[in-house]
Amino acid sequence: MRVLFSSLAAMVLALFLTLPVAAELPGTLEGRIVNGTNGGGPVAGLEVVLRPSSPEAGPDQRTAADKDGKFRFGGLSATAPFSYTLSTSYAGVEYKSQGVILGSGEELKQVELPVYEVTEDSSAIKSDLAHIVIEVDPKAQTLVVMEYQVLSNGGDKTYLGLVSSGSGKRETLRFPLPQDAVHLQPIDGLDADEVVALSKGPGFADSVPLQPGKREVAYSYMLDYNDRSYTFQRALAYPVVRINLLISDVGAQVRAPGLTSQQTLDIE
Repeated sequence: MRVLFSSLAAMVLALFLTLPVAAELPGTLEGRIVNGTNGGGPVAGLEVVLRPSSPEAGPDQRTAADKDGKFRFGGLSATAPFSYTLSTSYAGVEYKSQGVILGSGEELKQVELPVYEVTEDSSAIKSDLAHIVIEVDPKAQTLVVMEYQVLSNGGDKTYLGLVSSGSGKRETLRFPLPQDAVHLQPIDGLDADEVVALSKGPGFADSVPLQPGKREVAYSYMLDYNDRSYTFQRALAYPVVRINLLISDVGAQVRAPGLTSQQTLDIE
């Protein structure tokens, strides 16, 4: 009986050892770091980090770009639409890709991760659109101002503003405000932790580097008024292609030299 029991145990052990294992995930991301600045420096050896959108897609991965800036991440899920973000740092600036999705059955995807040289010259920055909405509250004698801007860096370098003497952070995108503006509230495209007060004049700055391309930002603030008239003065830090000014229709008379009156609009 002892011999038979030992034989059965050995057979069971053999069965467990020969069970099939899960196949390696076939998804692969292949990419290349490209210096988008004309005559820019080499990108060989830069570390690239891959971060999945979900723990179910696996842990973070790291690799180094080869002499041509190429990199590769394998073993990724190609059976569920997980998203992966790629990032690298160059010249002190972090660059991130949009979420890269490997769809069901999509085993290989090619991506490109651009980096740029840096500059403190703001001449390539302009505002394609400045959209200013003023809500008038006669009862509280308050103006609630919301501003939306489409800013563009038309150069081929990432812009870094000058370091503020007060905060120690860079005043990269500058937004002068009226002297009596209060209750500043970032709405979109701005991180409250990266916002600093301007070292000169009222207003604020965003310290995040501005890469080539467009960026949309929105914010709000409040202005109090005591008299029957109020002069809204707002300095502009960059050349502006177009300005739209909308004021709530509460019976106020508006004069805006240099601007053309348009039709009444119903907006949310």
